[in-house]
Amino acid sequence: MTKIHPTAIIGDHVTIGNSCQISEYVIIRDNVTIGNNVVIKPFAIIAGGTVSDNCFIGPKAMILRDDFDGNAKPCTIMQGVRVGAGAVILPGVFVASDTDIGAGAVVAKSITTSCGLYVGVPCHRVE
Repeated sequence: MTKIHPTAIIGDHVTIGNSCQISEYVIIRDNVTIGNNVVIKPFAIIAGGTVSDNCFIGPKAMILRDDFDGNAKPCTIMQGVRVGAGAVILPGVFVASDTDIGAGAVVAKSITTSCGLYVGVPCHRVE
């Protein structure tokens, strides 16, 4: 059963899968798809795109979408990705499955290799 905290703000045309946990003060903007077994911690922002099954989004993490010029650039987060507290994933970025994004990291380019640990600003693979 999916649990959505009453203070979470969920936009229009949002799909949320089964067995998800959406914590307090989370913002999920319009046209977002959340898979099954996803945990989103307090104050996280999902501005656009897809978060696939079995992902963890840490507190104050942001997954952004740039639609300033009318051309939305949503992110794609594949299954099993873990995003640390305060990390930022910039518009249009793809993150491969089972990837760990360290706390405070800024993901400016797509990560196409699975099972790595990425840290820093801009992020780089360390393991």
